[in-house]
Amino acid sequence: MTGTAGRGAGGRRRRVQQAVAEESDATAGPAGGSYAGAEDSVSDHGPVESAYLEAVAAFVEETGVRHLTITQVDREGRRMALSHRQTFGPSACPPGGRSLTSERLRAVLFDSGGVLMRPIGGRWNPRADFEATVLAHAPSVTPAELAAAVAAGDRFFESAISNPAQDDYHRLMLSHIGVAPTPGLLADLTRPVDPAAVLETFPDVLGTLQELRRRGVRMAVVSDAWPDLPALHAGLGLGSFFEVYAISAELDCNKPDPRMYHHASTGLRLDPTRCLFIDDDPELVAAAIGLGYEGRAMCRDAAPGTEVPSIATLDEILELF
Repeated sequence: MTGTAGRGAGGRRRRVQQAVAEESDATAGPAGGSYAGAEDSVSDHGPVESAYLEAVAAFVEETGVRHLTITQVDREGRRMALSHRQTFGPSACPPGGRSLTSERLRAVLFDSGGVLMRPIGGRWNPRADFEATVLAHAPSVTPAELAAAVAAGDRFFESAISNPAQDDYHRLMLSHIGVAPTPGLLADLTRPVDPAAVLETFPDVLGTLQELRRRGVRMAVVSDAWPDLPALHAGLGLGSFFEVYAISAELDCNKPDPRMYHHASTGLRLDPTRCLFIDDDPELVAAAIGLGYEGRAMCRDAAPGTEVPSIATLDEILELF
């Protein structure tokens, strides 16, 4: 038996060891492993084997082992062929038992863009009304200049450690094409608009969040975003689901900085191992898994390109709770 141990306490381990011993005493036959009675002619997986697997499942759950493989050995202790092999991992379900993941998880940490919502028209930044707003103040600006301004803003985002202030972002784009960033123009570029005019939720989001809440699953958001994200979610009918927001512009860091993930799980008062993190960037999911979180990459439109566990629709996570 090989394993990678996670969080576990000595007292719990002793209780599990005692449970394993009791299972062995209750199911074992005479000394040497022999027994009387007809042998199962269909399968060698009977009550004795089931009892051992249930005990092992309890051991995995209590000690926090994240990966466990049992390989059959002969009476001399030599390792036999791997045809008789049972593997338990974060999402595995032992025969006759519940998923180990479902027993452990208590919360979901969601990325926002690409997981919960998307921009109408396909562009996150600048906002969809950027061009019209600029033209209302500077009618002579050409489509090519507007495109150049957007490209300059993209480069600014790529070089930023965390989300820049919106006015700084807009000033840079406007200055790039020679448009004066007047207070009136800057105010218009950030004026409140109905979130539903520029954003939409994915079809599988609302029903999944409602079902998670019905099951008592706690929820938070971990997003590289501006501070107005909770207001955007509220405008889309999502705000009531989330207890905690970890927003890069407020924490002055971006994922995969551990502070982003930890702000959410700490706010929920849960250990990372109790939380499932979902993001449409597999590398950010891998970073969360490395910190002890359960993770799933959201791959709605393409096959996953990494070994990170993935989902194609949000409602697939209901299987984990």
